[in-house]
Amino acid sequence: MMVGFWLMMPPLVTPAEQYVSDPSRIQSQVLIAGVTDGSPAAAAHLAAGDVILAAAGQAINLPNQFRDLVQQHGAKPLVLTVQRKQQTLTISVTPALNSTGQAEVGVLIDHSVKSVAYIWWQVPWLALVETGRVIWLIVLSIAGLIYKLFTTASLPTELAGPVGIARITADVVNLGWFKIMQFVIFLSLNLGVINLVPFPGLDGGRLVFVLIEWCRRGKKVPGYVENIINTAGFMLLMLFLAVVTYKDIIKLI
Repeated sequence: MMVGFWLMMPPLVTPAEQYVSDPSRIQSQVLIAGVTDGSPAAAAHLAAGDVILAAAGQAINLPNQFRDLVQQHGAKPLVLTVQRKQQTLTISVTPALNSTGQAEVGVLIDHSVKSVAYIWWQVPWLALVETGRVIWLIVLSIAGLIYKLFTTASLPTELAGPVGIARITADVVNLGWFKIMQFVIFLSLNLGVINLVPFPGLDGGRLVFVLIEWCRRGKKVPGYVENIINTAGFMLLMLFLAVVTYKDIIKLI
């Protein structure tokens, strides 16, 4: 994570503006994700997929910048520089005032962060914080998976095994180095957390036996009992892996 941040890789789960206070350090694109029917944006022929490069002559990198400019202009015409596929267009849109007096264009905006110029000496701490946040999300996801497995006896559709991971990797490779690094980081943390789940056959299961031994003041669980439990757990893991792999193959077909 530190190496990625020093190379200006965007965060995995945290908005970049939380780590960098200066918007000019964030290279990103503000995307129009949707246009409301009958809105000023629709009248100006803005479309989903357009990239807002500038507004009123000011470069736009973050959604908040665009929202602030819209509020500053009120109901006055606002000139936008928009990229649509390979074309750069100049479009004038006049915001409308809503019931609270706030100016609205009528677009749903999102942004795609390309790179972030972090302050170099802050990177170790920021990388540690980001790692902790990713791990926490993974823990919540695994807890949700286990809960759903025992309550509904079904697996989430987004769950992927080796075949699914290979398919995702093939897609990520085409998205550039930063996406590859983010995927490797996420996959490594994901596998690490899963391995610590207290289930027989995993390292987390072994830690349970160590904890039991500690609670019993050094008295170990009989070897044959531990072997039976680990063998049963391993067989269940292999069955689970087979089911997930089957679902991955079905998705490919």
